[in-house]
Amino acid sequence: MYIHNTQKKVVQVASLALVLLLSGCDWFGKKEGAGLTDKAGAKEVVSGDVVIATMGGKPVLTIKEFEERFEQLLAGQPQLRAMLQYMPDLKVDVAKSLVSQSVIDKFVEESGLDKQTEYKNDLEQARNQAQKIVNVKHFRNACVKPVAENDVKKYYDEHKDEHPELLLSRGGVPASGVSFDKEADAKTFLAKITGKNAEEFKKIAEADKLGAKLRNFGLVNAQSLGMDNALRDKIVAVKKPVTEMIKVNDKTFWVVQIGAKEETKYRPFDEVKAGLEKFLANRKMEEAMEQKLDELKAKYDVKINEEILKPKPAEEPAKGEETKKAEEPKKQAEEAAPTAKTA
Repeated sequence: MYIHNTQKKVVQVASLALVLLLSGCDWFGKKEGAGLTDKAGAKEVVSGDVVIATMGGKPVLTIKEFEERFEQLLAGQPQLRAMLQYMPDLKVDVAKSLVSQSVIDKFVEESGLDKQTEYKNDLEQARNQAQKIVNVKHFRNACVKPVAENDVKKYYDEHKDEHPELLLSRGGVPASGVSFDKEADAKTFLAKITGKNAEEFKKIAEADKLGAKLRNFGLVNAQSLGMDNALRDKIVAVKKPVTEMIKVNDKTFWVVQIGAKEETKYRPFDEVKAGLEKFLANRKMEEAMEQKLDELKAKYDVKINEEILKPKPAEEPAKGEETKKAEEPKKQAEEAAPTAKTA
C-alpha cells in the first residue's frame, strides 16, 4: 500500500513539474506565433552553472534552473519536504519531466503545430485564464489587512470554544450508570451503591448481573454523542458529585454515579497564535475584498440582469387544451366499462 501511494505521488509530482516549466513562459508577451519565449533546447549557461541535461549537444536544463523549479514544487506542496527521505528518486523524476517538456516544446516548434489555428486559440485561452488567475492573486494581495496581536488574543479568549483545534479537552462530568425498565428496581440498586466509589459501583453492578447494562459515559458535556439527549442534559445539569436515579421516561430509569466536573482545557495561546493570526488575516482579507468589489462595482456602474438567468415558469396550457386534458380520464373510463344490455 505504501509503495503504491508513493508511486502515485511521484506521478502527480511529475505532472506538476510540467506545469512549473510552463509557468516560466512569457504568457503576456508576444501573442503571435509560438508560445515559446526561447527556441526549444537553447539555454544560456551562466559561467559556473552545471548542465544537467542536453539535447542535440545543447543545454536544456541546468542545476540553477532545476533548483528554482524544484523549490517551486516544494513550495506548492509543502508535505513533499517531509517525504523526501522516502522518495530518493524524486529529483531525478522531476528532472526527467522537465526534460520531457523540452522535448515536447521542440517537437511542437519543428512540426509547426504552433502555427495551427487551434493551437493559437488554445494558447490565447490559456493566456487569458492565466492572466485572470494572476489578477485575482494580486487583487487579494492588495486587500491584505494587518492583524494586531491584541486582536488575535481577544479572538482567542472570546471564540476558543468554537474551534475544535484549539481544544485539548471539552471537559465535562465523569459519569457511569446502569439502566432499568422499572423504577422500583432502579431504587433498589440505588440504595446498594449510594456512598460507594466508582470501583465498588462496578463490582456491585456485576454481582447483581447488571454488567450488560452498565455504561461508562466518560466525560459528559453538552456536545456528547451516543447517549440519550435527555439523560445527557440531566447529567450535565448536576453541579456536584452525586449518585442518583434519573428518570428518562416511564420505561427508562438510570442509576448514575456522577463525579466532579472537569473544566475545558485549551491549547496555550502561544502555541496557536501563528495559526490564529493567519486565520484572522485571511478573514479580514476576504471581508476587504468583498467591500472593495462593492466599491468598484459602484464606481464602474456594474449592472447584472439576473432575471435573464433565472428559470422561466412553464407556459400555461391554452384553455381548450386544459379542458381536453381534464375530460380525458372520464372518456377512458367510459370506454373501459362494459356496455349495459337490456333484457
